[in-house]
Amino acid sequence: TLAVLFTPEDTANYEAVMTYTTLIVDPAEVDVVIDSDSFIYGTTLTPESFGANAYGIDGEEVAGSFELYLDGELVDEAGVAPGLGEHTLTVVFTSEDSNYADPAEATEVTINVNPSADLIEVQWDVPAVITFGDTIELNAKAINTVDGSVLAEGDELI
Repeated sequence: TLAVLFTPEDTANYEAVMTYTTLIVDPAEVDVVIDSDSFIYGTTLTPESFGANAYGIDGEEVAGSFELYLDGELVDEAGVAPGLGEHTLTVVFTSEDSNYADPAEATEVTINVNPSADLIEVQWDVPAVITFGDTIELNAKAINTVDGSVLAEGDELI
């Protein structure tokens, strides 16, 4: 309840008046900001580690928890490592502060999962001595658990 008292300057001709009204205060909105929309293949996204913050009044960070949905599927605490390409990430924030809307509106972004060169290591047998003009036989293989093929261009050392 809000009470308002008006006291006129001319008290000889006017009386002070007090009035009351009921205010309904809605919870403040929360802005969810996702730090990155690009991830490297093999990165596990969890509700705690995907890189988002919630901001409230005057840009102050709001404490709470995040719920993630990757392509419409709930991501549990164990997380998920999305495949390559574009995915829809939906984030729902629940505030620990009752002054903020609970839960906040879902924030939906498109994320891109990029290939990782760090997951692949190629080994090949290097000849002990190489002379200009020698043909080099490339016997290479990827040693991680990544399926694929090895491509070498040219067959002479230049």
